[in-house]
Amino acid sequence: MSERYVDDADWATAAEQSSEDDEAQEGNVLASQEHASDAAEHTAVHVVDDADDSDLDEDLDDIDITDPEADAIVNDALEIDETSEAEAAAEVLNDALAEEEAEEAAEAADEVTPYDGPDVNGEPDAPVLDEEFVDEVQAA
Repeated sequence: MSERYVDDADWATAAEQSSEDDEAQEGNVLASQEHASDAAEHTAVHVVDDADDSDLDEDLDDIDITDPEADAIVNDALEIDETSEAEAAAEVLNDALAEEEAEEAAEAADEVTPYDGPDVNGEPDAPVLDEEFVDEVQAA
């Protein structure tokens, strides 16, 4: 025993101090008692509707959304009646493709080519190996 009572006290809950034999005889009471003092915020609350009578497809079919003005605009946009409309659509597509190609070219221009060594006055680099050494190796 120590001089202070506080040091000798076992501050674990009674459920944590129970023996394994009790758990084996009475079921998993130990775990449930240990978690009995957990805060409610640590456990999630789920509301489950066991009676799933409604079907999503049926609900969507029940909703009737009609907008004749919007339908007419969409149908008119889908129908290409004149040559000028077809040419305008092709021009828009060509412009979009040209913009995409310009963006890709700009991105490629931003990339830096790897450094290959000093080029003096635009002349190519001198070989690293002496010509005499290369000749000796080839002769051997």
